Amino acid sequence: MRLLLPFTHTVEVEAIDDAMRVAVAQSATLVPLSLSVSPDGQTQRCGGPETLAQTRHFHAVTQTLARHYHVSLERLEISSHDPLRSIIALAGEYRCDAILIFLRAGQGVMLETSLLRQLMEQSTCNLYFVRLSSPPAGQTSDHSKIGLFRRFRRQTCRSMTLRFSALSKRL
Repeated sequence: MRLLLPFTHTVEVEAIDDAMRVAVAQSATLVPLSLSVSPDGQTQRCGGPETLAQTRHFHAVTQTLARHYHVSLERLEISSHDPLRSIIALAGEYRCDAILIFLRAGQGVMLETSLLRQLMEQSTCNLYFVRLSSPPAGQTSDHSKIGLFRRFRRQTCRSMTLRFSALSKRL
């Protein structure tokens, strides 16, 4: 089994740690994908020093935690002007059984919320949703209380999109 872990911004160690736990539970290889969003038509590497630093940090954290959890990795790093299409294509090309999606307080974690909505509507790959708990100010969350890990297939994405939209509007 292979699980795609897409990333476009803001490294969240808690989400990566939970991705490792899911990979262990599923006896899966994790495919961390660092995706730099480039302006239309540009094929060269995009983003400035901050984007490059985030990508390095993402891969360093995934590699460190993978060693700790004994999870196999197949690291990917690409630049694309169409991140949705790239995620869907790479999930198919690398024969991923699911794409890991993380949410906190109704917002996307490591991926923009709008991109998550598009994935729910258009992806033919299974999506694994993990809701991260919102820790009280100054405290870290307790991984044992995360609790929501569900497998959604394409036919459930429409109703999930409506619920996800309702959550986003409340926040």
